[in-house]
This record gives sequence, C-alpha cells and structure tokens, in this order.
Amino acid sequence: MVLKQYKGYEIGVGKQQRSSASILNVAKRIEDFPIVEETFREILEEVFDIEHAKEVLKGIESGDTEIRVVETPFPSPFAHNLVALQASEWY
Repeated sequence: MVLKQYKGYEIGVGKQQRSSASILNVAKRIEDFPIVEETFREILEEVFDIEHAKEVLKGIESGDTEIRVVETPFPSPFAHNLVALQASEWY
C-alpha cells in the first residue's frame, strides 16, 4: 500500500515509513483488516509453511521423526540464506 514512486517521483524511505505507520495505526483499529489478514496468511502458509511444520512437530512428538545434532566447520547449504541475510544487515 505504500508507494516507492508516485507520478514519476521517488518517495523517500522516511516518508514511506511514516505512511506505513499511519496505515498500521488505522489497521489496528479495524478488526479483520484485509491487508493484515493477508500478511498473516502469507507468513504462516508461504514463509513458515505452517501445515508441514505441524507435521514435523507431530512426527517428533510421536517419535517417528528423530532429531540429531550435527556439527560441521561450515554452514549447511540450507543455511546459506540465513547467513547471507545476517551478513547483509551488517554492510
């Protein structure tokens, strides 16, 4: 809902943040605000993949899934995005 450009003009980060803060203040007062609902849905279903996470937790709880701790000198290829995100926050 917050534009980066409007009619060919770039909107500064500060103004974008103020605009988003205003929208969030309004959204907090409206129950089932569509954008907030869609954001939660996207996070839970697409980012966290909550349904498969529940399956994994049930497997751990029932003993069908075993957890093993493995230490290596290098991060797993699966951890690459996490390492890259952390590095990008510092530069």
